[in-house]
Amino acid sequence: GSVTHVEWKDAKTLMYCADEGVETGFYTQGLSSDNGTPLIEKGVVIIRSFSVNKGVIAFVGERPSHPKELFSLSFADKKLVKRTDINPWIRDIKLARQEKLVWQSRDGLQIEGVILYPLDYKEGTKYPMINYIHGGPEACVKNGWTTYYSMWGQVAAAKGYVVLMPNYRGSSGRGVAYSKMDQGDMGDEEFNDVLDGIDYLINKGMVDKAKVGIGGGSYGGFFSAWGATKHSDRFAASCAFVGISDHVSKRFTTDIPYESYYSHWGFWTHENLELVYDRSPVKYATNN
Repeated sequence: GSVTHVEWKDAKTLMYCADEGVETGFYTQGLSSDNGTPLIEKGVVIIRSFSVNKGVIAFVGERPSHPKELFSLSFADKKLVKRTDINPWIRDIKLARQEKLVWQSRDGLQIEGVILYPLDYKEGTKYPMINYIHGGPEACVKNGWTTYYSMWGQVAAAKGYVVLMPNYRGSSGRGVAYSKMDQGDMGDEEFNDVLDGIDYLINKGMVDKAKVGIGGGSYGGFFSAWGATKHSDRFAASCAFVGISDHVSKRFTTDIPYESYYSHWGFWTHENLELVYDRSPVKYATNN
Protein backbone atom coordinates (compact mmCIF):
# COMPACT_ATOMS: atom_id res chain seq x y z
CA GLY A 1 0.00 0.00 0.00
CA SER A 2 0.84 3.69 0.18
CA VAL A 3 0.68 5.36 3.60
CA THR A 4 -1.25 8.64 3.45
CA HIS A 5 -1.25 9.80 7.09
CA VAL A 6 0.57 8.94 10.35
CA GLU A 7 -0.03 9.91 14.01
CA TRP A 8 1.29 8.73 17.37
CA LYS A 9 -1.12 6.77 19.54
CA ASP A 10 1.46 6.71 22.35
CA ALA A 11 5.25 6.73 22.72
CA LYS A 12 5.55 3.18 21.37
CA THR A 13 2.64 2.92 18.93
CA LEU A 14 1.94 4.49 15.57
CA MET A 15 -1.41 4.87 13.82
CA TYR A 16 -1.63 5.17 10.05
CA CYS A 17 -3.98 4.91 7.11
CA ALA A 18 -2.93 3.74 3.66
CA ASP A 19 -4.24 3.37 0.13
CA GLU A 20 -4.37 -0.35 -0.63
CA GLY A 21 -5.62 -1.12 -4.12
CA VAL A 22 -9.04 0.50 -4.50
CA GLU A 23 -9.66 0.37 -0.73
CA THR A 24 -7.90 1.87 2.29
CA GLY A 25 -6.50 0.36 5.47
CA PHE A 26 -6.38 1.88 8.96
CA TYR A 27 -3.95 0.43 11.51
CA THR A 28 -2.04 0.69 14.77
CA GLN A 29 1.50 -0.65 14.84
CA GLY A 30 4.06 -0.97 17.62
CA LEU A 31 7.56 0.29 16.89
CA SER A 32 8.96 -3.20 17.37
CA SER A 33 6.33 -4.87 15.17
CA ASP A 34 6.56 -5.70 11.47
CA ASN A 35 2.80 -5.59 10.90
CA GLY A 36 -0.14 -3.37 11.73
CA THR A 37 -3.36 -4.28 13.54
CA PRO A 38 -6.51 -3.11 11.71
CA LEU A 39 -8.65 -0.53 13.47
CA ILE A 40 -11.41 -0.76 10.86
CA GLU A 41 -12.19 -3.67 8.57
CA LYS A 42 -11.14 -2.93 5.00
CA GLY A 43 -14.07 -2.09 2.74
CA VAL A 44 -16.19 -0.41 5.42
CA VAL A 45 -15.14 3.16 4.64
CA ILE A 46 -12.55 5.03 2.57
CA ILE A 47 -10.24 7.12 4.79
CA ARG A 48 -7.25 9.29 3.80
CA SER A 49 -6.36 11.23 6.97
CA PHE A 50 -7.46 11.46 10.61
CA SER A 51 -7.04 13.30 13.93
CA VAL A 52 -6.66 11.88 17.44
CA ASN A 53 -7.67 13.54 20.71
CA LYS A 54 -8.37 12.10 24.16
CA GLY A 55 -8.86 8.54 22.99
CA VAL A 56 -11.11 9.40 20.06
CA ILE A 57 -10.20 9.29 16.37
CA ALA A 58 -12.02 11.61 13.98
CA PHE A 59 -11.86 11.34 10.19
CA VAL A 60 -13.72 12.05 7.00
CA GLY A 61 -14.89 8.91 5.24
CA GLU A 62 -16.81 7.97 2.11
CA ARG A 63 -18.28 5.01 0.28
CA PRO A 64 -19.86 4.46 -3.17
CA SER A 65 -23.25 5.13 -1.56
CA HIS A 66 -22.39 8.49 0.04
CA PRO A 67 -19.85 11.32 -0.28
CA LYS A 68 -17.62 12.51 2.56
CA GLU A 69 -19.04 12.41 6.11
CA LEU A 70 -17.52 12.82 9.56
CA PHE A 71 -16.83 9.60 11.49
CA SER A 72 -15.44 8.89 14.95
CA LEU A 73 -13.84 5.81 16.48
CA SER A 74 -13.28 5.42 20.22
CA PHE A 75 -10.34 3.46 21.58
CA ALA A 76 -12.50 2.47 24.56
CA ASP A 77 -15.21 0.51 22.74
CA LYS A 78 -13.78 0.32 19.16
CA LYS A 79 -17.17 1.56 17.93
CA LEU A 80 -17.31 3.34 14.57
CA VAL A 81 -19.91 6.12 14.51
CA LYS A 82 -21.06 8.17 11.50
CA ARG A 83 -21.49 11.66 12.96
CA THR A 84 -22.93 13.61 10.03
CA ASP A 85 -25.52 13.16 7.31
CA ILE A 86 -24.70 16.04 4.97
CA ASN A 87 -26.53 14.75 1.90
CA PRO A 88 -29.59 12.80 3.11
CA TRP A 89 -31.34 13.28 -0.25
CA ILE A 90 -28.95 10.77 -1.83
CA ARG A 91 -30.81 7.94 -0.10
CA ASP A 92 -33.77 8.72 -2.35
CA ILE A 93 -31.67 8.56 -5.53
CA LYS A 94 -31.11 5.37 -7.49
CA LEU A 95 -27.34 4.98 -7.80
CA ALA A 96 -25.49 2.93 -10.40
CA ARG A 97 -23.66 -0.25 -9.46
CA GLN A 98 -20.01 0.40 -8.63
CA GLU A 99 -17.28 -2.12 -7.84
CA LYS A 100 -13.63 -3.11 -8.15
CA LEU A 101 -12.54 -4.42 -11.54
CA VAL A 102 -9.39 -6.46 -12.25
CA TRP A 103 -7.91 -7.24 -15.66
CA GLN A 104 -4.60 -8.41 -17.10
CA SER A 105 -2.41 -6.14 -19.17
CA ARG A 106 -0.70 -7.46 -22.30
CA ASP A 107 2.57 -8.13 -20.44
CA GLY A 108 0.78 -10.17 -17.77
CA LEU A 109 0.62 -7.50 -15.05
CA GLN A 110 -2.64 -7.45 -13.10
CA ILE A 111 -4.33 -4.05 -13.16
CA GLU A 112 -7.07 -2.83 -10.83
CA GLY A 113 -9.64 -0.09 -11.16
CA VAL A 114 -13.18 0.97 -10.33
CA ILE A 115 -16.09 0.44 -12.70
CA LEU A 116 -19.54 2.01 -12.71
CA TYR A 117 -22.22 0.25 -14.73
CA PRO A 118 -24.90 2.19 -16.59
CA LEU A 119 -27.76 2.95 -14.23
CA ASP A 120 -30.18 0.51 -15.88
CA TYR A 121 -27.53 -1.93 -17.03
CA LYS A 122 -28.74 -4.99 -18.92
CA GLU A 123 -26.32 -7.84 -19.50
CA GLY A 124 -25.73 -8.49 -23.18
CA THR A 125 -26.21 -4.84 -24.17
CA LYS A 126 -23.28 -2.82 -25.52
CA TYR A 127 -22.93 0.65 -23.99
CA PRO A 128 -20.85 3.75 -24.70
CA MET A 129 -17.89 4.13 -22.36
CA ILE A 130 -16.01 6.91 -20.61
CA ASN A 131 -12.54 6.31 -19.15
CA TYR A 132 -11.69 8.61 -16.24
CA ILE A 133 -7.90 8.87 -15.83
CA HIS A 134 -6.59 10.08 -12.47
CA GLY A 135 -3.73 12.54 -12.17
CA GLY A 136 -0.31 12.10 -10.68
CA PRO A 137 0.36 9.44 -11.81
CA GLU A 138 1.31 8.86 -8.15
CA ALA A 139 -2.35 8.73 -7.06
CA CYS A 140 -5.13 6.16 -7.27
CA VAL A 141 -8.89 5.90 -7.61
CA LYS A 142 -10.66 4.47 -4.58
CA ASN A 143 -13.92 2.56 -4.42
CA GLY A 144 -15.58 5.49 -2.69
CA TRP A 145 -17.65 8.44 -3.87
CA THR A 146 -16.70 9.04 -7.51
CA THR A 147 -18.77 12.08 -8.50
CA TYR A 148 -17.14 15.53 -8.50
CA TYR A 149 -16.84 18.49 -10.86
CA SER A 150 -13.97 16.75 -12.68
CA MET A 151 -14.93 13.11 -12.00
CA TRP A 152 -18.16 12.13 -13.68
CA GLY A 153 -19.00 8.95 -11.77
CA GLN A 154 -22.71 8.61 -11.13
CA VAL A 155 -23.61 11.44 -13.52
CA ALA A 156 -22.17 9.60 -16.53
CA ALA A 157 -23.53 6.25 -15.35
CA ALA A 158 -27.00 7.79 -15.05
CA LYS A 159 -26.72 8.88 -18.68
CA GLY A 160 -26.05 5.32 -19.82
CA TYR A 161 -22.24 5.16 -19.86
CA VAL A 162 -19.91 2.47 -18.59
CA VAL A 163 -17.33 4.40 -16.53
CA LEU A 164 -13.89 2.84 -16.04
CA MET A 165 -11.38 4.38 -13.63
CA PRO A 166 -8.08 2.47 -13.99
CA ASN A 167 -5.20 2.46 -11.52
CA TYR A 168 -2.62 1.93 -14.27
CA ARG A 169 1.05 1.21 -13.47
CA GLY A 170 2.60 4.29 -11.95
CA SER A 171 -0.37 4.68 -9.59
CA SER A 172 -0.01 4.60 -5.81
CA GLY A 173 -1.67 2.04 -3.55
CA ARG A 174 0.40 -0.97 -4.59
CA GLY A 175 3.86 -0.23 -3.24
CA VAL A 176 6.85 1.83 -4.34
CA ALA A 177 7.93 -0.46 -7.19
CA TYR A 178 4.49 -0.27 -8.85
CA SER A 179 4.45 3.53 -8.49
CA LYS A 180 7.80 3.78 -10.29
CA MET A 181 6.97 1.45 -13.18
CA ASP A 182 6.21 4.37 -15.53
CA GLN A 183 9.28 6.43 -14.63
CA GLY A 184 11.44 7.41 -17.57
CA ASP A 185 8.92 6.53 -20.29
CA MET A 186 5.57 8.24 -19.86
CA GLY A 187 2.63 7.25 -22.02
CA ASP A 188 3.79 3.81 -23.10
CA GLU A 189 3.16 0.70 -20.99
CA GLU A 190 0.89 2.45 -18.50
CA PHE A 191 -1.38 3.61 -21.33
CA ASN A 192 -1.50 0.01 -22.56
CA ASP A 193 -3.00 -0.80 -19.16
CA VAL A 194 -5.88 1.54 -20.02
CA LEU A 195 -6.30 0.15 -23.54
CA ASP A 196 -6.26 -3.42 -22.22
CA GLY A 197 -8.97 -2.55 -19.68
CA ILE A 198 -11.10 -1.14 -22.48
CA ASP A 199 -10.54 -4.27 -24.59
CA TYR A 200 -11.40 -6.47 -21.61
CA LEU A 201 -14.85 -4.86 -21.39
CA ILE A 202 -15.30 -4.85 -25.17
CA ASN A 203 -14.55 -8.58 -25.27
CA LYS A 204 -17.08 -9.15 -22.47
CA GLY A 205 -19.71 -7.59 -24.74
CA MET A 206 -20.34 -4.61 -22.45
CA VAL A 207 -18.86 -1.78 -24.52
CA ASP A 208 -19.44 -0.46 -28.02
CA LYS A 209 -15.86 -0.05 -29.32
CA ALA A 210 -16.96 2.78 -31.63
CA LYS A 211 -18.19 4.85 -28.67
CA VAL A 212 -15.27 5.03 -26.24
CA GLY A 213 -14.26 8.33 -24.63
CA ILE A 214 -11.42 9.38 -22.34
CA GLY A 215 -10.97 12.30 -19.95
CA GLY A 216 -9.08 13.50 -16.91
CA GLY A 217 -6.93 16.24 -15.44
CA SER A 218 -3.17 16.80 -15.08
CA TYR A 219 -1.56 13.43 -15.87
CA GLY A 220 -5.10 12.37 -16.78
CA GLY A 221 -5.18 15.36 -19.13
CA PHE A 222 -1.94 14.14 -20.72
CA PHE A 223 -3.45 10.68 -21.17
CA SER A 224 -6.57 12.23 -22.70
CA ALA A 225 -4.48 14.18 -25.21
CA TRP A 226 -2.36 11.07 -25.85
CA GLY A 227 -5.52 9.12 -26.56
CA ALA A 228 -6.81 11.85 -28.89
CA THR A 229 -3.65 11.92 -31.02
CA LYS A 230 -1.40 8.85 -30.68
CA HIS A 231 -4.40 6.53 -30.29
CA SER A 232 -7.08 8.51 -32.12
CA ASP A 233 -8.34 5.32 -33.76
CA ARG A 234 -9.42 4.04 -30.32
CA PHE A 235 -11.39 7.04 -29.03
CA ALA A 236 -14.49 8.82 -30.30
CA ALA A 237 -14.05 11.73 -27.89
CA SER A 238 -11.47 13.16 -25.48
CA CYS A 239 -11.72 15.77 -22.72
CA ALA A 240 -8.30 16.95 -21.52
CA PHE A 241 -8.19 19.13 -18.38
CA VAL A 242 -4.95 20.91 -17.31
CA GLY A 243 -2.95 18.30 -19.22
CA ILE A 244 0.43 18.22 -20.94
CA SER A 245 0.63 18.22 -24.74
CA ASP A 246 4.39 18.73 -25.17
CA HIS A 247 6.85 17.24 -22.66
CA VAL A 248 9.77 19.10 -24.20
CA SER A 249 8.35 22.60 -23.72
CA LYS A 250 6.99 21.56 -20.31
CA ARG A 251 10.51 20.66 -19.19
CA PHE A 252 11.66 24.26 -19.61
CA THR A 253 8.53 26.07 -18.39
CA THR A 254 7.11 23.86 -15.62
CA ASP A 255 6.64 25.09 -12.06
CA ILE A 256 7.15 21.52 -10.76
CA PRO A 257 10.62 20.66 -12.15
CA TYR A 258 11.65 18.39 -9.30
CA GLU A 259 8.39 16.45 -9.31
CA SER A 260 8.87 16.01 -13.04
CA TYR A 261 12.42 14.80 -12.46
CA TYR A 262 11.86 12.50 -9.49
CA SER A 263 8.35 11.20 -10.22
CA HIS A 264 8.06 11.28 -13.99
CA TRP A 265 11.01 11.15 -16.33
CA GLY A 266 13.93 10.54 -14.03
CA PHE A 267 16.27 12.29 -16.44
CA TRP A 268 16.63 15.71 -18.05
CA THR A 269 15.28 16.45 -21.49
CA HIS A 270 18.63 16.93 -23.21
CA GLU A 271 19.64 13.39 -22.21
CA ASN A 272 16.98 11.73 -24.38
CA LEU A 273 15.17 14.45 -26.29
CA GLU A 274 13.73 12.17 -28.97
CA LEU A 275 12.02 9.87 -26.47
CA VAL A 276 10.55 12.80 -24.55
CA TYR A 277 9.19 14.31 -27.76
CA ASP A 278 7.97 10.90 -28.95
CA ARG A 279 5.80 10.68 -25.82
CA SER A 280 4.28 14.12 -26.46
CA PRO A 281 0.69 14.19 -27.80
CA VAL A 282 1.49 17.19 -30.00
CA LYS A 283 3.78 15.02 -32.15
CA TYR A 284 0.77 12.98 -33.29
CA ALA A 285 -1.71 15.81 -33.70
CA THR A 286 -1.90 15.14 -37.45
CA ASN A 287 -3.54 11.78 -36.68
CA ASN A 288 -6.79 13.66 -36.32
